[in-house]
Amino acid sequence: MKFAHFEFDLKHDLIGSGQSSHVYRARDLSLDRTVVLKILEAHVTIDPEAKQRFSREAKTAGSLAHPNLAAVHEFGTIEVQGQERSYIAMEFIAGKPLDAVIKDLSNQLLGYEECLKIGEQVADALATVHEAGILHRDLKPGNIMRMDDGTVKLLDFGIARTSDSTKITQAGMLVGTVLYMSPEQVRGEKLELSSDIFAFGSVLYHLCTGKLPFPGSSFPEVCMSILDGEPIAPKVARLGFPEPINALITRCLEPEPVDRFANGREVHTAILGVIKEMHSSVSTLQAAEGELHILPFKSSAKAAGLAAGIRKDLAGDLRRTKRLTVHLSEEVNPRENSNADFLLGAELSTLQKGAKLDLHLERWGEGERGRAVVQEWDDSLRLEDEDEWALQEGLARGTARLMRQALREVIILPTAELGQNVGQADHLAEKAHNRLLRGTSKHVFSCVSMIRNAIESKTYSPRSYSCLSEAMVRKFLMWDGDPAYLDEARDFADRALAIDAECAEAHTSLGFAYQHSGQPTDAQREYRIAIQIDPEEWMAHSYLGALLAREGNFLHAQAHLEKAIEIRPGHIGSSDNLYLVHMRLGATDSAISVAELGIESGLAQLIKFPDDQEARTHTALLFARLGRSEEAHELIADARERYPKDGFTNFRIACIYAALGETSDRAEAVHELKAARDRGYHVSGELLGATDLEILRSLPGFDDILL
Repeated sequence: MKFAHFEFDLKHDLIGSGQSSHVYRARDLSLDRTVVLKILEAHVTIDPEAKQRFSREAKTAGSLAHPNLAAVHEFGTIEVQGQERSYIAMEFIAGKPLDAVIKDLSNQLLGYEECLKIGEQVADALATVHEAGILHRDLKPGNIMRMDDGTVKLLDFGIARTSDSTKITQAGMLVGTVLYMSPEQVRGEKLELSSDIFAFGSVLYHLCTGKLPFPGSSFPEVCMSILDGEPIAPKVARLGFPEPINALITRCLEPEPVDRFANGREVHTAILGVIKEMHSSVSTLQAAEGELHILPFKSSAKAAGLAAGIRKDLAGDLRRTKRLTVHLSEEVNPRENSNADFLLGAELSTLQKGAKLDLHLERWGEGERGRAVVQEWDDSLRLEDEDEWALQEGLARGTARLMRQALREVIILPTAELGQNVGQADHLAEKAHNRLLRGTSKHVFSCVSMIRNAIESKTYSPRSYSCLSEAMVRKFLMWDGDPAYLDEARDFADRALAIDAECAEAHTSLGFAYQHSGQPTDAQREYRIAIQIDPEEWMAHSYLGALLAREGNFLHAQAHLEKAIEIRPGHIGSSDNLYLVHMRLGATDSAISVAELGIESGLAQLIKFPDDQEARTHTALLFARLGRSEEAHELIADARERYPKDGFTNFRIACIYAALGETSDRAEAVHELKAARDRGYHVSGELLGATDLEILRSLPGFDDILL
């Protein structure tokens, strides 16, 4: 059918319909693109109020521009068989509404990272809506589309109200979807922006728990549940629920509007804080340690006071750096027997409207003839400001920032001559890395020993440090989540990059450390840099694919995981993650095919390397996903026999039992998780992204594992 300059099939292209309009997937013939075409029904056209609402929807949505809001391309009116018909052409979004996403998951739940990623985007879009003075009034999962790349779009402004359109809906009229309504909306009262916040909290509650905050079998029952204002707490609805998310949702669902977040911007800021808080338990790497002596700054007599002030402020700022002791030295020329690890000197030059500071940093250590300068660093800082106090503050703060970076750069640069046999070191690093990937604590120990021997004999390469970096992350997982190992991991990756900034493996290992430090954005950046340097860096593809899948970006996750399997089919973890991605995309046949090929590769890997526990447990997990219980149990028994006291093995077996899904298997899974924890495996940290284990949260003893 042709309608204006659009073409669509009345039956096959129908997306949805209501009392006043039909929505179609259509082809815009003038611009040759697919759009969503919403057409006002003919019988509604004669209703001035309906036409006004339709026009208002177009103008409201069309006035907003945001990556998480569906764009309006066009609004118009044409005459069809003597009747005026209004239409809106909108951006076509290839994805699923959130209510379908929740329904498709059946007995499973979304991972918290994916929930927060969705919530953050919706909140950001809602902030833009509210800042335009618009109240959405119908925020619900059906009005939020999630695309295969993880992007979400907020839709449907059909009953939205701007601040100057209060007459469109009379007081006392119930408008919107009752399941997610605020109490004041149920009562038909005048609404503020905080009403949308209540709806946002209800949507996030449903997304995170799989349950409605205000359930009911009938319209009146749901209304009474909302007006009662006492939903089951999210942390009760889903055991093991993170407290930061629980607190955010609880505040959104406060019955009194004044007790909620006031608008979309406030809740968006809050959800960013939640994301940061949930990843803030891990310490960050300090740039350097030791004693820093700041020498008197050189300057003219006129600028002596300014120089002294900058120096004092700088010392105060740098003293907040852990493991670094800062002294204000009075010696202009340091002696060689000084106990300083770092010496900072500077010269201040005044400008017409500001000042310039030239900096010189020395690192002191033991040389062939005693203490000497082993490294040097120079930089300068220029600032224009006629206010002397502001100039002093700005130069001190800027110098502190430069110094922190300088100390980091100086401490990681190699001070000894590199060994000459880099080829042998690369071969050793590859051999050690292959051993590391077999999974157990025994393999980690063996890998670390091999690499340290290479480094100590000075036959090392950037790949050696990269391998050691990844080994430290695995030690973090296997030794009670001690953040000191992540500090070491980042340090070793930095050392590799100091030798060769184009070392792809170093960027991958740095990304791996960032990922387990709760910095997924930094991790993705490093993985992408690694792939840009070397498109065949399979681990970067594998880790990036898994990380994108956890955030719901299945489209791009699929491409990276497929590439990882193509390059390294023996790493079965990529196949397992790709299976899950296909299942979330609704491609069941493709998922089964991936699992079968993964099993074939896994069994072949075990023939070549019988001690590969990573391949063994992932192959068993694929058997479990396909319902092949007998084969899964055979591999479980083999895994236990080979490594009976290994925490990694216990954790992986727990995942396999959970995937098998039988009642007895689930009880065994909880038992294995406890064993993994007791043997030092960082179970609580892994639970955040291990959606397989969500099914265990209601079982007795599960909460004890989190203690």
